[in-house]
Amino acid sequence: MRLAAALLAFGCTAAFQAGETDGRAWRRDCCKSRYAAQTLGSRSTALLGKEYRRLKAKKCPDCKLNGSDLQKIMRELGIRLNGQRRAEVEKVMGPPDRVRNAGLIYFWRYEHDYLRFTPEADSLVRSSWYRALE
Repeated sequence: MRLAAALLAFGCTAAFQAGETDGRAWRRDCCKSRYAAQTLGSRSTALLGKEYRRLKAKKCPDCKLNGSDLQKIMRELGIRLNGQRRAEVEKVMGPPDRVRNAGLIYFWRYEHDYLRFTPEADSLVRSSWYRALE
């Protein structure tokens, strides 16, 4: 019961299924976006930024899985914010997890995989992914 209470405190609400001893069933909804992946393109950048910050704040282990909703939203934001001003990136995504060589780093799977925005000419940034491929 302590596991259930802890998971609920972090916003994980899926029902526990019999036979699952690792509690994975509890986490299934923990990294679930409010928006279906196929509708991300029609959502505003500001709305996707808000959803990114909401999912990131949950610190759900499932958000670190390849193909998670957090990863999909970060990918979409990387595309949209490419070539924008640094201030716009921070307005949409919030403060970066790290600043390295004047570039903004937003962790997906901590330092293993992250979205980075590197400074270019005219105060614009170029987005790219760093993937450790572990």
